[in-house]
Amino acid sequence: MILALSTTTEVASIALATGDRIVQTRFESRRELARTLMSRIDRLCLDAGVGPGSLTAIAVDRGPGSFTGARIGVATARALASALGLAIRTETSLALLCRAARHTAPSCGPHRLVLAAVESKADEMFVMPFSWLGAEASAPIPLAFEDAPEFARRHAGALLVGAPWRNPAVPRSLTNWSEPAGRDWDYPDAATLATSATGELPPERVEPLYVRVSQPQAAEGQGPRRWRPGDVFVRPLRGDDVEDIVAMERQCFITPWPRGDLVADIRRRSGSYYIIAEDSDGSPVGYAVVWFVFDRGHVASVAVLPEWRRKGVAKRLMLELFAACVARGMRTVSLEYRASNRAAAQLYEELGFQVDGYRHNYYTDTGEDAVSMILPDLLAADVRQRLRRIRITLEAGH
Repeated sequence: MILALSTTTEVASIALATGDRIVQTRFESRRELARTLMSRIDRLCLDAGVGPGSLTAIAVDRGPGSFTGARIGVATARALASALGLAIRTETSLALLCRAARHTAPSCGPHRLVLAAVESKADEMFVMPFSWLGAEASAPIPLAFEDAPEFARRHAGALLVGAPWRNPAVPRSLTNWSEPAGRDWDYPDAATLATSATGELPPERVEPLYVRVSQPQAAEGQGPRRWRPGDVFVRPLRGDDVEDIVAMERQCFITPWPRGDLVADIRRRSGSYYIIAEDSDGSPVGYAVVWFVFDRGHVASVAVLPEWRRKGVAKRLMLELFAACVARGMRTVSLEYRASNRAAAQLYEELGFQVDGYRHNYYTDTGEDAVSMILPDLLAADVRQRLRRIRITLEAGH
């Protein structure tokens, strides 16, 4: 029997779970949480016919969210676990929101991008993107309500989960880019926590997740910074991007695709997927395309303007192509590059590709060989960990 506590948002919940049976109560937590939490736990146990001796573990939502709510929830879990000689399982409020949406939201498949958010303070939220890689940042991201539409635009197609996305201070234009989830997923859920929290810690090692630092620490530049639009934004191709792609081909390659062939491939939407990288002014700085061939994705081209190279643009483009492959159920990715292109070799090796062979005299302009590479399984645990580290490093660079 697991007792789970989620008290980090304005709607708190307590749940008891054993086998397939879950009993839960939800309540507003803005007032008198410290005074009423234990009595609510006692009432739930009484209604379920459960005594303290029946509990086998305590689970607690450790935040982020309300500073007071997180502190009270963790302190209560620690006191109970210590008294009963039990371990504590923990999860973050943002991961709980994502997990609940993935399991039950009709429009949220296992690989759809989720932007989970909880309240922070009057003018901002804490947000975490979750993709097929898992959490895409190393820590919750403070996001001002006024910046929410641009954040949603840069995560186009995501499912927006959590009450802050409905805050009246959030400009409604964000819905042009992403889809708000239903109100059933506005707050972290203790029932989800009871059935999903893994790992066990001794009570003394469990601490609330406080994202904010003290004012003196903030004055010294410590702690998280609010999200601001970075230098590069990757998005899907639009109809008016064709000439930009043609121009980038000519700037980036010794032998660019003929314009007619390139335009024909762009129009072949079902068999290929094009993405554009643009700077903060909206000017294109790179593009990439993957072809969907039977059960795999084949990266046909990655182009970055010379002045934007070695700034992570190619990595961002590749990560988005990988996400497109995963969304289509394709786990294998292949590509070729010129044998003399050491920069490409370094990039693809860092991403986890393996040499799969050579094509002699492949490039007709120079007679140079092509190196064939393959990434066998995008969903393999080690590959996902590698790619997640790369994405987090890119985000930290902003």
